Amino acid sequence: MDGVTAKGEMALKRVLIALEHVLGIIEFCPILPTLAALLLTNMSESYAFTAIREMVHDTVWYFPISKREHLAYCYAFSNILHKLHKQTAEYLEDRMVLEPESLEKIFQNFFVGVLPLHLVHRIVDIYTLEGSKVLFRVGVALFVLYKREAAEKLVTISNAQEWWHTLSHWAHHKLFNFDVVLRKAYGVHGRLMRTQLRFPSRTLLQRIIKSEEWRLQQEGVDDGDGAAFQATPLGLTDRQEKIEVTGHVMESVKPTLAQPMAVRQALANWVPITMRLTNLDLIYSTNYHGRSLELFYQRVKNARHSILLAEVLLDDNSHDVSTNTATENGKETKPT
Repeated sequence: MDGVTAKGEMALKRVLIALEHVLGIIEFCPILPTLAALLLTNMSESYAFTAIREMVHDTVWYFPISKREHLAYCYAFSNILHKLHKQTAEYLEDRMVLEPESLEKIFQNFFVGVLPLHLVHRIVDIYTLEGSKVLFRVGVALFVLYKREAAEKLVTISNAQEWWHTLSHWAHHKLFNFDVVLRKAYGVHGRLMRTQLRFPSRTLLQRIIKSEEWRLQQEGVDDGDGAAFQATPLGLTDRQEKIEVTGHVMESVKPTLAQPMAVRQALANWVPITMRLTNLDLIYSTNYHGRSLELFYQRVKNARHSILLAEVLLDDNSHDVSTNTATENGKETKPT
């Protein structure tokens, strides 16, 4: 974001580093830095971190977390605009405004640079409650209202850059009324049509996004390096350590959690989100500590929080994995 001070930039870096450390499952989320920066303009670093951490509980509600899903958001926006305002969509499509690179101003920059900052803050307020649907609503409303307002200028606009430049100039004018945009965003569409249309419901919107995501997958659109990495759920690696015993140096193999992002993503899918704030240590594994129930109890009895992954062999030689967690030592574990 333009205009960010050195102090603000360091605060943003600390929040993003903390999020990456705790929420390693997010590998691709272009809107996240902008969202964090906007939250930091009105709250402390800890509050901004906590707000985004809570949003991750339901990423479907707030933001895409993969490249393919991000592109699906952009194509879903174009799809909805075509259904609600076909002529506007065709005009914008001819000028490449509905391409994903152009729609980054909505789904990456959060309208920053397009609308005045105090109006962006109003959208953020709605976003915390309604999620990403408000970006679709406001985007469609802005496009439709500006096309109606700039009727005389439309013939002079030949590309996406000119469209966004003139739209931003209109949105920064002192006579610009954002309440009219919101009424349009949450009202009906197609005023000249016999049957007026309402914006798609959240269920239908998610169905459109999933349909676009499936289409992109069928077309072979890459989803990033992490998604193609098939890691085992536990993601263990061996680490050689040198131990000095009575003057002799001996090598010892110590199991550790794998560091690559894709491996930690696979591991994070097994860990309750409330425990991702905790540094996890491997305290018992049959591969390294032997198959002893007594040793197992001995090693876990002092652990305040523990997660147990057990591989169950089935009759057909296949296997399944069950997960149990315990929140207090000495207490009976309960399945999750």
